[in-house]
Amino acid sequence: MKCTWSISLNMSKYVAIASNEDSTYLFFAPITSLIWRKFVGYEPIVHLVFPQSTQLTDFVEIKLKELNIKTYDVNFLQNDYGTGVLASACRIYSCLIQDLDDSDYILISDIDMWPLDRDWFHLQDWNKPMHFWGADSYPYAVWNMLPSCYNGATKQWWKNFLNVMDCYSVENGIQKHIEHFTMCHNAKFGKFWGYEEMLLAHLLLQIPNHRSSFQFIDREPGQFFHPDRLHRDHWTSKLLEDSTDPCIAALRHTLKPFDGTIKGFKDAHLLRPGYTEENWPDLHKILTQLLSEEDLRWVEEYVKDFRSLLND
Repeated sequence: MKCTWSISLNMSKYVAIASNEDSTYLFFAPITSLIWRKFVGYEPIVHLVFPQSTQLTDFVEIKLKELNIKTYDVNFLQNDYGTGVLASACRIYSCLIQDLDDSDYILISDIDMWPLDRDWFHLQDWNKPMHFWGADSYPYAVWNMLPSCYNGATKQWWKNFLNVMDCYSVENGIQKHIEHFTMCHNAKFGKFWGYEEMLLAHLLLQIPNHRSSFQFIDREPGQFFHPDRLHRDHWTSKLLEDSTDPCIAALRHTLKPFDGTIKGFKDAHLLRPGYTEENWPDLHKILTQLLSEEDLRWVEEYVKDFRSLLND
């Protein structure tokens, strides 16, 4: 891979997240954006994949605009891609958004994943052009899948890595690659689900000495689950104790349930739906440790209005 690498002192840091029309994910869009901006210091880009507008999607878009959050509407492609597939895939093509500078830094994350350790997301070795947090979550060289959370590079380097220098839009980038990964399938989400993780691994493994060429910020070892990740599948002591998942069982003595504090955790894969009476109290406890009182009041009002629309 030939690409001149340099770092700009004026570089802006962005984090790319996405949602389709599913309220389970859409709910998190403004809240996750606020956390990245106010707690971590990355400016969010929210990709929105809506086949048609609804009262709920319009409401969330209004709230994102109220916060002056950058959004990108992913136009529906003429094929059998589900909105969930497109929402997952489009994030890595944020490098094709025209109004970003080539020197801007773009990190990929999930909309239902909250960063809990500010410093961990600023560990980049700027002598290396690309940075992979938690790549050890999967044996990517064996499975040919690389976790999409979290990978970061400048806009210019992302374009080079993805070989999309000839592409002019997010949709064009998706179209260039996706049909080469028709073996991707998930019983819930359908054909093409997870394709971007296969593409990332495919491209990374083509680069000689990629482990030394790029920065790999590994975390405490695990397969899917990590002691430093608060995860919905072992959120409570009972879930942890009763789980039959072999990955959780293997790490049961090191995984930690939520006890009210974010101390010791780097991120949280959130309870869903986040707006329910059962799940929201724990998420609110986390937010009190991440956001100012003013921002927290904004979120509380947003949650009240979101629930009201769902119940109409």
